[in-house]
Amino acid sequence: MNKHQGRKLGTLVLASSLVFSPFAPAVNAAPAPAKTESSTSTGTGRTELNKVTGVTTLNPIPARVDNTVLLSGTAVIDGPKLELKVNGKVVQAKTKKLSDKLWTFEINHQLKPENLSNNKDEQISVEAYTVYENGKNAGAFHTGAQPITKTVDLTPPQIKFNEYTKDWTNQSITVVASINEEGKLNAESHTFHENGSFTFTATDLAGNTSSETVTIDNIDKVVPKAKVEYSTTSPINDDVVATIVPSEDVNYTNVNELPETISFDADAKTLTFIENGSFELKFVDRAGNPGSVLVKVENIDKEAPVGSITYSTTAWTNQDVTATVGTTEPVEFTNLNTLPETVKFIEIDDKTFNLTFSKNESITLKFKDAAGNNGEVEVNVANIDKVAPTAAVNYSVDGPTNQDVVVTIEPSEEVTILNNEGSPSKTFIENGEFEFIFVDKAGNRGTAKVSVQNIDKLAPEITISEYSTEWTNQDITVTASMNEEGSLNATNHTFTKNGSFEFVATDLAGNVTRHTVQISNIDKVAPEIEVLPYKENWTNQDVTVEVKMNEEGTLNKTSHTFTENGTFTFIATDRAGNVTELPVIISNIDKVAPKIIIEDYITYPTNEDITVKVSMDEPGTLNQESYTFTENGEFEFIATDRAGNETKKLVTISNIDKEAPVITVFNYNTAPTNQDVVVTAETNEGTLNTKSHTFTENGSFNFIATDAAGNVTVKTISITNIDKTAPVITVNSYNTDPTNQDVVVTVTTNEGTLNASSHTFEQNGEFEFVATDEAGNVTRKTVKVSNIDKTPPTVNNVINGFAYNTDIVPTFIEGTATLNGSEFASGTTVSAEGTYSLVVTDAAGNVTTVMFTIDKTAPVVSGVVNNQTYRVDVTPTFNEGTATLNGNTFLSGTPISAAGTYKLVVRDVAGNETTVTFTIDKTAPKLTNVTAFNATGSNKLTTVAGGFAEPDATIDIYLVNNNGTKGKMIGSTIVKLDGSFSFELKDKEALNNNTKLIVTATDKAGNVSEVTVTVVNQQN
Repeated sequence: MNKHQGRKLGTLVLASSLVFSPFAPAVNAAPAPAKTESSTSTGTGRTELNKVTGVTTLNPIPARVDNTVLLSGTAVIDGPKLELKVNGKVVQAKTKKLSDKLWTFEINHQLKPENLSNNKDEQISVEAYTVYENGKNAGAFHTGAQPITKTVDLTPPQIKFNEYTKDWTNQSITVVASINEEGKLNAESHTFHENGSFTFTATDLAGNTSSETVTIDNIDKVVPKAKVEYSTTSPINDDVVATIVPSEDVNYTNVNELPETISFDADAKTLTFIENGSFELKFVDRAGNPGSVLVKVENIDKEAPVGSITYSTTAWTNQDVTATVGTTEPVEFTNLNTLPETVKFIEIDDKTFNLTFSKNESITLKFKDAAGNNGEVEVNVANIDKVAPTAAVNYSVDGPTNQDVVVTIEPSEEVTILNNEGSPSKTFIENGEFEFIFVDKAGNRGTAKVSVQNIDKLAPEITISEYSTEWTNQDITVTASMNEEGSLNATNHTFTKNGSFEFVATDLAGNVTRHTVQISNIDKVAPEIEVLPYKENWTNQDVTVEVKMNEEGTLNKTSHTFTENGTFTFIATDRAGNVTELPVIISNIDKVAPKIIIEDYITYPTNEDITVKVSMDEPGTLNQESYTFTENGEFEFIATDRAGNETKKLVTISNIDKEAPVITVFNYNTAPTNQDVVVTAETNEGTLNTKSHTFTENGSFNFIATDAAGNVTVKTISITNIDKTAPVITVNSYNTDPTNQDVVVTVTTNEGTLNASSHTFEQNGEFEFVATDEAGNVTRKTVKVSNIDKTPPTVNNVINGFAYNTDIVPTFIEGTATLNGSEFASGTTVSAEGTYSLVVTDAAGNVTTVMFTIDKTAPVVSGVVNNQTYRVDVTPTFNEGTATLNGNTFLSGTPISAAGTYKLVVRDVAGNETTVTFTIDKTAPKLTNVTAFNATGSNKLTTVAGGFAEPDATIDIYLVNNNGTKGKMIGSTIVKLDGSFSFELKDKEALNNNTKLIVTATDKAGNVSEVTVTVVNQQN
């Protein structure tokens, strides 16, 4: 509940006793007056003056009518005449004396304008008192009552709305309204089918109203449209861009269906067509309305014109050649200015053109059609030959040769050879000359002379120089020369090993001479040294190594004795001087005794066996790799290496101790106690786990002594004389059912004393019982009581003393209820009119009584009828409630005489309302410009009467009697809204010229105006 709601609800509760009830209130005995002076009131005015003994009771204030509220109630007061003050001012009140001291009163109270305009709740103080009516004290104060102050709720209710869509939509929007307090709405919801506004008006139980106008401007049910603007509609050989111009913002929904020949630009809103085609573009506007537009392009022409060529001749010729160009459609040539001078252009017709070539040319003839598509044709004339042919001469050999020479001519073009049997080649077996004669395809004649002078068929001679034939381990070089110009395959050759080489001499003519040289005295292979077997196993003695070589030669040494490990190189040299070196390495001589390595073992005191492990620093054997000492003593390890060297090592152990320590426990308290018990101990050697232990409860503890060697002694101490158990508190049964009475709780303990044996709970809460035994142990027990309920149940949705004009749904969250003595369930709707007493009793017996009334019958108004008009005074009366006339307070039975439109609103104390709208009109309607004439047409006579009068008035037309009074009524009509009227009598009903008529106008109130007119003939 927000702050405003809380204030409003509070105001309603305060004002609840001010609401009127349409039935006579129950009269209760007046409470004892504040003062106790004696009273002898009998209604005769004889009571002592200036006494304040009366009691005033205000009925609940009904909803206000415009700017007034009805204050009503009862006064139990002594005295002859009752008067009242509101806010300290004497007011005119309607009073009625029901019995000797019981009065009823009604006051129409005018609310303050500033409170109404500022919606500020208004405080009202009502004071009742009596005065003397007769005698010398007439008008003097008789008896008074304490003023009663109440608050009139003038705060308008707040209207809240559901979360309806603010986004654009093509659907109707329903706005649901609610108010923050009890009251009525002119409509709980409104559905907007189109944009517009609707005003919700809320009226609370106090008659305060507030209005909230909801304006909807986001409904759009109009289908969007679009037009298309094309970049061009003329024939074009380029893409066409269609720009979409929608009538509003839209989203395009089927661009993913576009063919490959159409592309969409979302930013520019364009469709680009690369070829003719059409597409229905679909879209939706922001409200979801679908639309589409057909985009169609038919003016794209991207097909280029095609040219064809025919030649006057394609055979070789030494004459001009004409190329005829034809096109598939009329074209315009764009590069005629670039044609060479040897080509002449002539137009035959719009699709045929001649090009005459005086020499071979290749040109590109470019053209375009009417749409701008470009085409071209390649014209290539290569068959004109006006030049005599020539020939290049090729010789099979250009330099000296010992072979036949073949001479071949290569003409500059295709020719026919007229001699040499038509062959382009001629073979010379010796030096000589020849002339070829030939003609080309075009008939041009040419010749070619050839000469051969390079044929030589005699072989050259080779000369070899001297070289070494003795044994050598070096290379041997042999040189050669020839007796004439030419070439040797090599002028020298170096033999790096035994073998042969062929020298080849070739003269300039290609004649060849061969000479082979053989070498067998080169030896470059080193001799091999063989090592004879020697001792390779480990030894501590000298080692002798002997060797020999595999061929003739010398050794630096045939044997060598090693006294220690090392290397010696044997060197062998053969007869050609080749040398071999062979190092021999000896590494198996070992004359050093091995070392024994002892691993770490326990040297500190221990009660365990000690194992000593050893190893050697080299391969060999041990007499034992480990030895376990079970007691102090010694052992000798012996190591022998693979060469037979020996080492000995003695190990002595003196740190083994296997005797446990002794624990001594000192005296401690063994008598029963509720205190801790401390036990101390000591050991003859080593350490204790603790020198003392404190027992906080009965139990056992182990003292543990451990010496340096790890021997352990355990001494267990058990304690059974400690008592720390607290006493037990027992809570006796007590009332745990809901109750509106005090609850008494009693307790007992099994030992010791209690701080209290019982406690009385007057309200829900808790109490702590404490028990203490002789040993000082304490127990605390808290008892909580939550079943005391002295608060009457709360009844919602109905207020005591209120009257309602709608169904009521009383609810309560606890207890059971009766309505007028019958069982009633929370949330049951009470709809029948009547007086009700709702009694709700909770489980604890608390009772709440709510008195209320349902009155759905609106007040009855007499003397005027809704929507009627009167031309006399009226006197409206009503059977109950209060009233306003045009917003001002109105009393039943007050005459109304002034002309005008009136709105009478009567509201009873339950808020039922009757509204009567009526009009007093005492003025006769105006009747002006009334005429009557006869009109002739088509040989027919028509009488027409017309004029101006009050709109909606009734026009009656009468003939005039001889005495000037109204005679027969011949017609009637209603005045139009613009104030005009007309009436026609045709044919036989038409009147004679100068006939007098009486025309009357009667308004809704019955006021009558009258004029007399004369029928005249209209001149044509």
